[in-house]
Amino acid sequence: MSTDGTLRTLIARIETLPASDSNEFVIAASRVLHELRKLDVTTSAANELDGPASVLALSAIRRTYTALLDRVAQSPHATLGQRLAAVRHHAELTAFEAAAACGVAFEVIVGIEAGLPVPEDAAAALQGLVDQLDRATAAD
Repeated sequence: MSTDGTLRTLIARIETLPASDSNEFVIAASRVLHELRKLDVTTSAANELDGPASVLALSAIRRTYTALLDRVAQSPHATLGQRLAAVRHHAELTAFEAAAACGVAFEVIVGIEAGLPVPEDAAAALQGLVDQLDRATAAD
């Protein structure tokens, strides 16, 4: 299936997600977010960026990802990793920058944003960063 076709399929799945306040929403949306990340990587790595149409497709993938991530982060069932990913994207920070800001390893940021458990020794620092970034980006 083409990049555009795959993106249309994922958008259709997004439109049929359960209500955002349900735990099922977070689970189903996480699957779609994973597929969008894979589509982003394969699209940019496959050298499909050979003109304006392909760059626009990549942009559409990333906008769709960010919009869905924002919805997930607002859910009462969102994980710390999902909330961190959303505020980090809004603050336009890389995972390296977020890791340095709260004194944890880069791998911890990447891991929790990918759904791995939050290490106990990093939880407070990560929550503090999420809270600070949330306040800072809300003021924008």
